[in-house]
Amino acid sequence: MRVNLDTDLVFDSLQASREDEKRRMMLMLQLYVPRQSVYDAVLKAYNDPDWDWYEESDGCTGVTELHSPKGFRFPPCVLHDYYCYLASKAKTLKEAQYIRFIGDKMFFFANIDFRASTWRSVLRWAGVRLWWLCVLVFFWKKPTTEGAI
Repeated sequence: MRVNLDTDLVFDSLQASREDEKRRMMLMLQLYVPRQSVYDAVLKAYNDPDWDWYEESDGCTGVTELHSPKGFRFPPCVLHDYYCYLASKAKTLKEAQYIRFIGDKMFFFANIDFRASTWRSVLRWAGVRLWWLCVLVFFWKKPTTEGAI
């Protein structure tokens, strides 16, 4: 999909439609050409019929640091939000930890591929890992055995 910057993009992100946002994501994939695993994971996040990226992803804070339009959902952050969603659907704590570990790793590589500096990528990765550890300690709800035979 080729994107024409003059006609195809709405730059007022607060009024951008789902289609505008998806065109921006495709443009960023064309521009930055991330490694294949990141490329595939970003597309999977945007195309999963069970997850509404437009409503459920906030786009994180990487956007303003990388000078993307205000309100734009930055593809590495959408990718990470998607892995958080997948972890929330996990049946066990071990499964959730594994999904989050993979998601945080993909988030790190995606930031590098989308030209965030290495130190900034490390800080972002550390931030999401620290948050996950806090979730595990303070907020994780253990599965109940209610209804078990």
